[in-house]
Amino acid sequence: MKPSKSRQGMALPFTIVAMVVVIGFIMTMSRLNQGVKTQIFHTNNHQLSFLMAYSALSRVCAKIHAFSWASRPFAAAPYAENKVSLQGGHYDLLVENSKNREFQADVYVRTHLAGISRMYFWRVRFNDDLLDVSNQIFVEAFLNGDPKDFPVAGKANPFAKKVEDLLAQRAANQKQSDLLAREVIKLKKPNDIIKELNGRPIEAPDGSFPPTPEDLALVARVPVPLPEMPTLPVAEKPDAAGPNPARPPSSYDSIVGVDMNAKMKSVLSSSETANKLNDEAWKKIEELGSAGIGEYQVLADKAAESREAAHKDMSDLIKSAQTGIEDAPSTGAARAIEEMVSQTVVAGIQNLSGLIGRTMEQLEDNAGMEYLDSLPTAEHVAKLLNDWEGYLGHLNTEVERLNSLASEIGGFHKSAEVEEALAKALQSAQENRDKMAEHVEATKKRLEELIKKEEEEADQQQQQEQEGTGDGA
Repeated sequence: MKPSKSRQGMALPFTIVAMVVVIGFIMTMSRLNQGVKTQIFHTNNHQLSFLMAYSALSRVCAKIHAFSWASRPFAAAPYAENKVSLQGGHYDLLVENSKNREFQADVYVRTHLAGISRMYFWRVRFNDDLLDVSNQIFVEAFLNGDPKDFPVAGKANPFAKKVEDLLAQRAANQKQSDLLAREVIKLKKPNDIIKELNGRPIEAPDGSFPPTPEDLALVARVPVPLPEMPTLPVAEKPDAAGPNPARPPSSYDSIVGVDMNAKMKSVLSSSETANKLNDEAWKKIEELGSAGIGEYQVLADKAAESREAAHKDMSDLIKSAQTGIEDAPSTGAARAIEEMVSQTVVAGIQNLSGLIGRTMEQLEDNAGMEYLDSLPTAEHVAKLLNDWEGYLGHLNTEVERLNSLASEIGGFHKSAEVEEALAKALQSAQENRDKMAEHVEATKKRLEELIKKEEEEADQQQQQEQEGTGDGA
């Protein structure tokens, strides 16, 4: 039996329809796929462009951090870089001082990637803090702009006005929000707060709307009881020490783990206290004379303790600084640590050198050459010589310790003022030590003269006694 012609005639139209549907589906999916690829391309291009611009900004911040704000590359004129290759594209950079704003800079970055150009703007503020090791830089504003807004040297920059207008508007909005916050914080009821914010007050439901089926279903359900949690073991409680209990930082820790400000303050405090106590001790002698020796001795002992503490504090500070310099994230950070530590140690050396100078001044005024010449016997001079030789030995040790501290910071970066102050302090200590040595030599000479004189007087007396004995006989 032959198949009917009607069935043979229906197969072709169905095939054609199926082919049209399949082709339409393929074309639709292809267009959707192409749209997804386009979206991914633009998203990827936008993200990579921003990362390129942010890398340029980071380089600018690194230069400011490394060379200090006073030595920034754009201090006298705008700093520009053109067509710097990065990540398959390139960027243009312009950095200039913000107009009429101290310690602020405007950073323009125009990126070119895969045929698309974008412009990014940052206004950054430098934190001018002498004791801030990090020299932090804060972003005051970030804007996207048209690539045409990239400034050109010698021409007007309309984009700068947009930035100033935006910052002025932000400041005005901030003032309004602060005033509104002061009013809102006084209110306690939610509707009063909403009314202050010009919102629609919350109204209690009037029952005109039927409850939702979901709410009814929840009401009908039996609540599930909360499971009972077992008591935590001691080792798992929040206040447990854990496998690696925290320990206080030591002088061998990294600079990151040590409070450098506290160490520097300790150096200044102990050295200044030693100088002050030494001055107060000598004032007791000046005011009370020999009656103030007891009070002098108490203050002098405390000054000696503070002096030893100052030496220890300076040694600890230098050790911590050396570790911190090795761990510093950049050359600029290492240099900043060196300069701060040097300045602090030199201040401590100045205080201890001043202590020596104050003591020598007192000795010369009250126990100088006139006092030496007034001593009548060799016994008195010998006692003075013993005291001064002991103090000379102390000065030799002290000058050596100060020179050792100066040697330890010899390789640190220092400003010219700090170098000069260090040289003057060491020179003053050495000159006072030399004066003491001269006094010791003069005392020895005086002692020899008195011994010779007393021997001659004794010989003369003995001779007179012998002559008197002979005449009597």
